Amino acid sequence: MVKQRLKSLRCALKLTQKAVAEELHITRAAVSAYENGRRTPSYDILVHFSKYYRTTTDYLLGATDDPEPPPQLDPLSRQILECYRSSGPQEQAFIYRQNMFIQEILRFEQR
Repeated sequence: MVKQRLKSLRCALKLTQKAVAEELHITRAAVSAYENGRRTPSYDILVHFSKYYRTTTDYLLGATDDPEPPPQLDPLSRQILECYRSSGPQEQAFIYRQNMFIQEILRFEQR
């Protein structure tokens, strides 16, 4: 799966193996070997490919068919999520109810 995804992403962007290799600081032969399945990229190289192609490692590995990375959370939403994850069941229920309340207000305002 990795080899097909790497090649199709590169071709979709009309890039040469040499251009990708130079950008990722690897050899053109390594890019070719990854795309032809003769070599498997290490985790570090896979992460570099995903960042370069602006996709996810899940997409490259075939765990998802969606090449788009998930949306980034703003700092406040990230803080709320961390608070939720580190809370107990009662606190999580409270945070959930507050979130649903806010969503309802926003839906009402959009009308």
